[in-house]
Amino acid sequence: MQQTRREHKSTEPHVGRHTVGLRDPLIKLLRHHQEVQEEKKIAAGADGQDKGYAFVSPTGGPLSPTTDFHTWKRLLKKRWRTRRPSP
Repeated sequence: MQQTRREHKSTEPHVGRHTVGLRDPLIKLLRHHQEVQEEKKIAAGADGQDKGYAFVSPTGGPLSPTTDFHTWKRLLKKRWRTRRPSP
């Protein structure tokens, strides 16, 4: 499966942009997240990137789609080992 990155090409050029309504608490949360990301980008120094993504790697680059999957898989495996009844 080929991954499409925004900086390479548009995923749906024929569709256009869509507006999505968000509630105030979510807007506040996203703005706070944006501030935290900006601080992390500054802390990364010369390695910091700004590609316009909302959720990024420690240096500001895009996240790999499999990163979250592997993190959850590891956490669940660890949790299963600690909760599993011994034979």
